[in-house]
Amino acid sequence: MTDKTDKVGGKKKVGSVESSKTTETIEEAKGVGQVGAIQKTGAISGVGKVGEDSKRRPTRTMTLAEREMLFEMVNEEAKKLFGDSKVPPEQRKIIEDAVKMAIDSGLVDEDQSQE
Repeated sequence: MTDKTDKVGGKKKVGSVESSKTTETIEEAKGVGQVGAIQKTGAISGVGKVGEDSKRRPTRTMTLAEREMLFEMVNEEAKKLFGDSKVPPEQRKIIEDAVKMAIDSGLVDEDQSQE
């Protein structure tokens, strides 16, 4: 095979095209389906003040047993996530503890939920 390129400024430049393939013909073009009318949206009942809905309302308090189960799930997922990774064990522990602290900070103590 002969090289039909010239070097210009250290880069290859195409000199000529030897051959090209033809494209297939289009047998049939189908029309676009019918577009339906725009539907009316439902009404908005109202908008509250900013920050009004920002208070956390738990559905129920988490028991200590459920908390421990959740933390065990965090440990299992960390093992799956880090598996064969090159993250050192010290850093893995820091990440696991950070996730647990984030979860723990979101939990409501029994005495707080009764206020």
